[in-house]
Amino acid sequence: MAPGAKAIEDMDGVKVFRYRYAPSALQTLVYGGGLVANIKARPWKMLLLPSYLIAWMWQVWGFRRRHGADIIHAHWLVPGALVAALTHGNVPYCITAHGTDVLGLRGFCWQRLRRLIAKDANAITAVGARVRDTLLAEGIQSVKILPMGVDLARTFHADAHIPRSSRVIYVGRLIDSKRPDHALLAFSKALQIVPELTLDVVGDGPARVGFERIAAQLGIQSKIRFHGRRGSTEIATMLRAAAALICPSGSDAAPEGLGLVAIEALGCGCPVASAPNIALQVALPATAPINFAANDSIDALSIALLAALQRPPSLTHTKPEWHKQIMRDFDWENIAHRYGDILEGLERSK
Repeated sequence: MAPGAKAIEDMDGVKVFRYRYAPSALQTLVYGGGLVANIKARPWKMLLLPSYLIAWMWQVWGFRRRHGADIIHAHWLVPGALVAALTHGNVPYCITAHGTDVLGLRGFCWQRLRRLIAKDANAITAVGARVRDTLLAEGIQSVKILPMGVDLARTFHADAHIPRSSRVIYVGRLIDSKRPDHALLAFSKALQIVPELTLDVVGDGPARVGFERIAAQLGIQSKIRFHGRRGSTEIATMLRAAAALICPSGSDAAPEGLGLVAIEALGCGCPVASAPNIALQVALPATAPINFAANDSIDALSIALLAALQRPPSLTHTKPEWHKQIMRDFDWENIAHRYGDILEGLERSK
């Protein structure tokens, strides 16, 4: 649960059950910046973890008693798959590792916990190569790369009739691990070369205060517009008209499981400037209009941004080969079929 959320809700034909784990005003451990970022911003929220996990397990047990379950699909090794490992009984379960649950929780204790959680899992997927390789190095075997995918066919698609503006766009949570400050500093350097640029910031989080302070110090507040959280349709509309998307995270210092926002932008025909993101470099065709920074510095990200701004329109009425490949590898329909094959395989193996 979260303030304002419904306990039971039907979302596009999927029935959603939310469980209470604290008094209503205190149910702020997840959502917003995310569990890890929320605890880092306000360490007292660690006190909510026991009731959060116990109430989650109780919800799963209660659901299984009332409705039964054929398969459990647990997202994030910690905490989702931990709950599944403790409550699945004889129900087969699939784990999907997303990134923070692996790349953000390092050290021997976390590695051992992940191995214990994964020991009885019937299938394990990772959203990108970096997450998969980390799990393999920890001794967790048979991990398949299978991203969450993007609605490229219906939402994140290009419109050749929309002219590109001079607006750079950042899309993501405003938390330290996403490094929005790097995006701002790289933008400020590019601004010295292309003074007509502006920056749209889509997202929110605890790092916004620091972001605004840096903008004020640089004297570029008038060049920045905050949009807060926006739905997929609105983001797609903004991406179609943007000059470029800037993705400051994904390097070794700020790893990403994959970085789907870059793929959303590519689907909309928006060039991308990215930190050196190994997972994206492995996943995307070399001809895709994305410029990776040569290293993890702000200067390198600014150079990548300037290069992205110089790219010609990449999607016209004829779709290039790189676009066909990302449709094949990331479109929701294709991803759904691949996950369906895994879950049906677990059902058949019972």
